[in-house]
Amino acid sequence: YRPVSKTGELTLSVSCKSDDFVDKLMVKSGETIITDNFTVVITKLVDEWGEPADWKGTWTLGEFPSVLELAPGSFKIVVASPEAERTSTDKPTFYVEKEFSIIENVVTPLELVCGITNMKVSLAPTANFFKELVRYTVTVSADYEGIDETVSASWTEEDFTADAEGNMTTSKVADFPPHYGR
Repeated sequence: YRPVSKTGELTLSVSCKSDDFVDKLMVKSGETIITDNFTVVITKLVDEWGEPADWKGTWTLGEFPSVLELAPGSFKIVVASPEAERTSTDKPTFYVEKEFSIIENVVTPLELVCGITNMKVSLAPTANFFKELVRYTVTVSADYEGIDETVSASWTEEDFTADAEGNMTTSKVADFPPHYGR
C-alpha cells in the first residue's frame, strides 16, 4: 500500500536564445519567433518512491497553465517548435530539454532558453566554380554549448542540383542534434 501523494508545483518561463546570431537570422528569414504554438511535453521518469513512471502530459506553450500541480518525482520537459516547422528548412526552429524534480509543497520554477536547431544554407556558385571543381564537398559545422565536440553535416556534388540560373539546391537535410539550448 502506498499513500496518495501530495503535490508540488511547476512554473515555466520559456524564451528563445537571443544573441547576435539569432537576431541576424531572424531578420534574414523575415520570421518572428512566436512561442505560443511551441509544444511542451512533460514526461514523468521516476515517481516519489523511485519506481519508473509512465505519465506524460502535452500542451502548447500558449495553453500551459501558469502553475502546474504535479505529484513528486523526477521529470523531463521538452519544449520545441511545432513538428511541421521542425521538418522544414525554410524557417528557424527551436528546442530545449531539461530534467527536473518536483518536491512536495515546493514551487519549482523552470526558466528555459530554446536554442536554434536548424538553418538553411544556400549556394550561388559562378560558372567558373563548375569548370574548376568537378568534385566538391560543402560542410556546415556547429559548436554546441555543453557538448565537447563539433557537430557537422556534409554534402557532395552528388547531393546538389542546379537550376537554369545556376543556383544550387539540395533536398538532403542535416540532422543536427537538438542539444543547443539549456
